[in-house]
Amino acid sequence: MEDYEEFSFIDFILRIKKRIVLVVGIIIVATIIPLVVGIVSYKPVYEAKTGIIVEMPRQDIDSRATDNTMYSSLMATYIQIAKTNNIAEMAASELKDITKEELLKGVDVTTEDSSMFMYISITNEDPNIAYKAVNAYAKAFLIRATELLPEGKLTIFDDSQKPISPINSNVKTINIAIGFVLGVMLSVMLAYILEELEIRKKISKISR
Repeated sequence: MEDYEEFSFIDFILRIKKRIVLVVGIIIVATIIPLVVGIVSYKPVYEAKTGIIVEMPRQDIDSRATDNTMYSSLMATYIQIAKTNNIAEMAASELKDITKEELLKGVDVTTEDSSMFMYISITNEDPNIAYKAVNAYAKAFLIRATELLPEGKLTIFDDSQKPISPINSNVKTINIAIGFVLGVMLSVMLAYILEELEIRKKISKISR
């Protein structure tokens, strides 16, 4: 049994070796295609983020230790407010170089479970716009949210910094790696099948 497995593996390698030009060619093409597509279509995306502390009304601090329902509801309400057209419109009117629709498309508001922190992040192809937009958006959010829920307390604890590196810089590398792996699998499979067909063809001629 061991001899058969060893022979089969060697036979497999020999078949692939006979078609090595085909294998290498497919691998090169499969690797180059995502590389070229990535170079042509790649657009860097930058993300700027700011953090906000959400505090409950003072009279509810003690109850929050045993029941987080009210606090969770308040946090969810703030998140919904942060995603409204009104906030985006306020921020866009201050920025001038980005529309309300672009802001809403690029904004993301997140929080962590049982956390007092919420984060507003904005992505854009221009790092300067992303930086200015998130600051304007956070400012508009604080103004509007305070008007709607004056009992809560909002404080910016992490000012946004201008992004330096795009968040999608590894996309090209990942696509190239995927293309290479798929190229290896496809080329090896095709080479083996072609060799198998050739062997069967020869056997068929001999048996006639």
